Amino acid sequence: MTGTYARHTQGNAVGIVNLAVIIDSTSTKQPALAKALTLATQFGAVVTLLSFDTKQSRASPHAPPYASLHAWLDHFAIPLRARGIDVITQVVNGDSADDSLLSWLRQSNVDCVLKDIHRHGLAKRALLTDTDWRLVTYCPVPLLLSKPRQWQDSPVVVAAVDPPHGGGTNAYLDHEIMAYAAHMAKRLSGTLHAFHALHPAAGTMTSLAGVPLPRGLDQALAIDGQRRRWAIKAFVKRYGVDQQHLHVTVGLPEICLPSIATERNADIVVMGALARNSVTSPEVGSTAESAIESLPCDVFLAPHAGFFGLPDKASRLARGEKPNPFIDPKGYRNFIDESEQAFERCLRREKSRDQ
Repeated sequence: MTGTYARHTQGNAVGIVNLAVIIDSTSTKQPALAKALTLATQFGAVVTLLSFDTKQSRASPHAPPYASLHAWLDHFAIPLRARGIDVITQVVNGDSADDSLLSWLRQSNVDCVLKDIHRHGLAKRALLTDTDWRLVTYCPVPLLLSKPRQWQDSPVVVAAVDPPHGGGTNAYLDHEIMAYAAHMAKRLSGTLHAFHALHPAAGTMTSLAGVPLPRGLDQALAIDGQRRRWAIKAFVKRYGVDQQHLHVTVGLPEICLPSIATERNADIVVMGALARNSVTSPEVGSTAESAIESLPCDVFLAPHAGFFGLPDKASRLARGEKPNPFIDPKGYRNFIDESEQAFERCLRREKSRDQ
């Protein structure tokens, strides 16, 4: 691949220097613009304002009341340019807005896309269009789905990660999520939080149903839960997350994550979009699908491993390339190995006590 794909596999994993904002011609409100202004100011980024000129958009009754789409986009560029932000206007042409947009992104130097999503009438859940879902599934760069609420002066950024279950490229994806979240929290003078859900084990669910656990299984489950807590604590500590800002819950992430985001008044949740086994066949994960619609805040979706050369980054890291594409992933793997060994030792001690 060329364009965005090739560039994103090199250099700084969390560099944001070219923002693209998709302007919705069907809405008079564009809350993503204010957020683009904040990001561009803090990151020193160039902003590209995007719109579509397709068969579908030309037939829409909401067509912009301007002589040209570029003139319409220039109207939105005024407040950004007044703040000294470099702004480019771009009209994407083609038969299909979805395909044309994705094709343009793959060939551009954009490294982050912002798009507004709207709530449906009186419903509390966001209503995503077909274009939104296509972007969630196939966008080759990070995608910030913006909801109407504006950020606080010191935004709360929550990284949703799953390192105890991660292996191979999944482990690196968690590093990418944490790196983006930490970088955004630092640049925006915000607070960094981390979230992890311990999935209810089958044995735990059996116990809750009133069925006795087999001998020793309850102890094994408790030890495994403790091991996972050790792993997540050490993982997020490397990114400067205070222990009071680490939220480890027992339950389904699609239920627990919105609850934590609401409780902590989060502004941005950073997470992966796709199911972690969907490298060759992209499929939106159940957690992301539910969270995007139900979270009360913006959702920053890190691109999936297969979309930005994550295996290549791992290979370059193994060769000792400088600068390091990731933040101490070797130390993380070593810690996981040590945690596994500690778990085995603890389990042997527990078994010996039962004998």
